[in-house]
Amino acid sequence: MNKHTLTAPPLLALAAALALAGCSSSTPAAKQAPPVATSPPAAQPKPAPRSEDKPVQQETITVTGVARDAKQGAMLEGEERNHWIGDLEAWPDDMLNKRVKVTGRLEKRADQPVFHQLKPGEPQVSGIPVPEGTDLKAASVRQVITGARWELAE
Repeated sequence: MNKHTLTAPPLLALAAALALAGCSSSTPAAKQAPPVATSPPAAQPKPAPRSEDKPVQQETITVTGVARDAKQGAMLEGEERNHWIGDLEAWPDDMLNKRVKVTGRLEKRADQPVFHQLKPGEPQVSGIPVPEGTDLKAASVRQVITGARWELAE
């Protein structure tokens, strides 16, 4: 026999024969369970949108207040409420701390970092403290004016 001729060892041939024999079924076809028909899963109804998932109505408003800079960006300090100026980090020097009239689209954003006021001994957290019992979701809402145009108020 030539040294370079490959032959399968007898055990390997026996294992292959047994593997092939195991693939055939000895159960007659009449006794096998019929294949189960599967249908695609039924379409699941989408849940109704929650109120916070709905797009915010944007209305155009004009408000007057004092231009202030704050940690969260430029703000218009009004007599009744504050409005943040979207995409403006700081007021130009000629507007800062002056009465300004701003026109733009009003958006309500629930993105203020609020928390209930701490009790003595509790670890310090970052954000805006609000009294115990305050609805944190409602307290996190701020009014932002986007696409703002401004001028000095008369």
